[in-house]
Amino acid sequence: MEILQFILQSKIVILVKFLLSHGANISLQNFDGETVLHVAINGNFSNSKDKHGETALMIAAERNKCKIAKILISHGASINIKDNYLQTALHYAAVYDSAKMTEFLLSQGTYINLKDKNGWTPLHHAVFRKKLI
Repeated sequence: MEILQFILQSKIVILVKFLLSHGANISLQNFDGETVLHVAINGNFSNSKDKHGETALMIAAERNKCKIAKILISHGASINIKDNYLQTALHYAAVYDSAKMTEFLLSQGTYINLKDKNGWTPLHHAVFRKKLI
């Protein structure tokens, strides 16, 4: 089994984020032909959080990875789950100028009026950064 898949199965989200941010190949397959995403989905890690409360869906939203977000949501990722700062995936999409992700999350029924720790909705973040408008 690939080390990244073992880590995923061990629920060490922080280490997974570190490996991905340093170029780990998520396309590699184990002996059963499963990629890291397969292992994550089958292991029901779709709502696992790191020390900041970030989920895989939030990271997908930040990086405008709509296909990954769609897979995560279809396998149980909570669209309105909040991180430690009370931000949702929609907040991440707004903050990181992910217009396509914003549209996708809205089409999935995400709540648009949830406020973060500062009392800001995703729209506040978008307007403040002059994005998505």
